[in-house]
Amino acid sequence: MKHSTFLILYLLFIYSCNNSERSDTTSNKSDTSVVRKDTVHENVDAVTERNKIIAYFEKHKHEDTFDTTDVVYAKWWGLWQSNVNSVTAGHLFSRQHIHAAIYLPITEGKAIVRVYIKTNNEWAAIFTDSTLSDNMDMTFTDWNGDGIKDLCLANSMSVMDIDQTYKVYVADSSGLHIQEVEGFEELRSPERDVASGHIITENEYNSTETLGEYSIIGTKIIKISEVVINDNGDGTCIISFIQNNKRQKEIKTSDSNVTKYLPAIFRKRASTIRKNNGDRQM
Repeated sequence: MKHSTFLILYLLFIYSCNNSERSDTTSNKSDTSVVRKDTVHENVDAVTERNKIIAYFEKHKHEDTFDTTDVVYAKWWGLWQSNVNSVTAGHLFSRQHIHAAIYLPITEGKAIVRVYIKTNNEWAAIFTDSTLSDNMDMTFTDWNGDGIKDLCLANSMSVMDIDQTYKVYVADSSGLHIQEVEGFEELRSPERDVASGHIITENEYNSTETLGEYSIIGTKIIKISEVVINDNGDGTCIISFIQNNKRQKEIKTSDSNVTKYLPAIFRKRASTIRKNNGDRQM
């Protein structure tokens, strides 16, 4: 009798588990089938959304200043950090000339940026880059220190990743030509130091922190100096100083004394990073 009761309870247990698995599977399928389809826009494609910005440009091109971003395309594809499908016009790259910068989707995953100049109320394209991802953010920042903001496309990174990178394009003094700054996209987490006008970078890999100082000459990135900090893991570090791609000297010091040996231009970046590292380790 005991064996029969045990067998019945065992069969009921198996039946219950099987039903639970089928229920979970059905629930998962239901969840994944609703991805990006809970929007009021049932069909979103690059051509349709791109035409909205082109139409806006045509409507406002008699003006000297205008700006808009259509967020439907980016939200549909989950490009939360991208303003693909936008146009900005004004004194973007020259105090004398009016420019317009347009960032448009081509197909999913691909985009194009185009720059126009306005002369005698007519717009003419002077630059195009069609090798872009649609998951970038178009901004305007003065990277070369000439007082005019440059066209800047930020590569979307994970919120946990501090190695932000950019594609940067600058205008020449005439305002008639826009060119990409070669090598800028290789710089990690660049920031412009206002006092010197130079670009400071910071990159961490395993136990090595690299700080770089760069300048933009024309459309090229020139490395001025570099400091490499190797953490020995025993409370000490080796600091290597590099100038003109040649190692000048090395210093071994305690981890807590690293900042005081660094050139002033690097201290703010290094001290911030090292403090964050200490907070994470506590």
